[in-house]
Amino acid sequence: MRQPVALLIVALLAVGSLALGEAQLRPAECRNENFVVNGQGTSNVLDGKGEAATTELPTNVAASVNAFGFKLFDNVLPKVEDGNVVFSPLSLAASMSLLHIGAANETQEEIGLVLEYVSECYPFVLQDLLEGYKDPEVSEQVSLATRLYVQAGLDIKEDFIDTVGEDNVQKTDFANSENVTQEVNDWVANQTRGLIKDLLAPGQLDVSTVMALVNALYFQGAWMSPFESENTFKGMFNGTKGVVETDFMNQTISNVKFDPDEQILELPYQGGRFSMVVMLAPNPGDDVSSLLSLGPILVPSVLDDPAFGFSTVKVNFPKFSFEQEHDLTSILPELGIEKVFTNEADLSGISDVPLKVDAAVHKARITVDEEGTEAAAADASLIVPLFSLENSFVADRPFIFMIRDNASKLFLFMGAYSNPKS
Repeated sequence: MRQPVALLIVALLAVGSLALGEAQLRPAECRNENFVVNGQGTSNVLDGKGEAATTELPTNVAASVNAFGFKLFDNVLPKVEDGNVVFSPLSLAASMSLLHIGAANETQEEIGLVLEYVSECYPFVLQDLLEGYKDPEVSEQVSLATRLYVQAGLDIKEDFIDTVGEDNVQKTDFANSENVTQEVNDWVANQTRGLIKDLLAPGQLDVSTVMALVNALYFQGAWMSPFESENTFKGMFNGTKGVVETDFMNQTISNVKFDPDEQILELPYQGGRFSMVVMLAPNPGDDVSSLLSLGPILVPSVLDDPAFGFSTVKVNFPKFSFEQEHDLTSILPELGIEKVFTNEADLSGISDVPLKVDAAVHKARITVDEEGTEAAAADASLIVPLFSLENSFVADRPFIFMIRDNASKLFLFMGAYSNPKS
């Protein structure tokens, strides 16, 4: 049985603070009985006459989450020495949307601005969309789990417990920090099939911690058209730090979206729900920073425009695997989410006890091999024309990748590969 190929973890740890206020959880117009996400990526909001008015909220939520991902990408990339990046905008947005729901006043406004939530329903729409990942057909490839560890005796508001899910709330005693650390790490390891074993380091939890919000996203996908291992060859990758020999997978793939001018390729995964989208740097040795402003525009234009046909493409793609950890307590304030980490935090939708986020950790790992990787897949069930085999996509220079849910258009994972390990 093949090993899992991708995962992402986020942990947000909240401790006592000073600010109090009033927060409103799911507004009436966003409640489940009135606000339903349908399978077509739109929502039905009941008007005053009881008739459903179709909106584009979920599609816009996906665009907001993806835009947040590119902002985070732009912040992280210059700080990574080897230019290799992996993180999950979806997992991060899922955690931050729960904090947005439990926040109020300026704390909530800051989170909403960074996540580009232009409607108070957006965080609830995102949570509703993620419920769809519990569908058996989807959960075979991806699972997104949340666990709220709460200090015994801390009064958490029922509405917030309902939002997280009562089964996802675990009472604990942070005075026994070593035991709780092990408990959290064991849960994370279980959710990620053992790929991340030590999310929290010793000493990261202590007696001042009263709550830990932990989010785990796991994805395992097999290529719709697997690469044959006997076709893998040694080749030269023109990275930002020089030319390095590495293993390249090789095959000719039919019925894929491909833009030869912009060098954008979609690699589908089995089932057609998810795919990996790859954008090459303009020239060998270039860094990928110039692609971050183009991605939000070009990726939808290639994948979602019916006029953009399918192609047959000869693909050379490197095998790679790496893990990365991000300290969100330094990254998110640079993006504009500041108050939630300070004594001015207002998380009064969670508890009347003053709270702030004391630490936020994000850890991700990706493996790409002949059998698969994590991904978001293209719809390969359409009848397509046969194209010339002259198309080729040779990923021998830095590139960015996005793991996309084609149904919701959400990016599960994003990253860059700029330098193989020599």
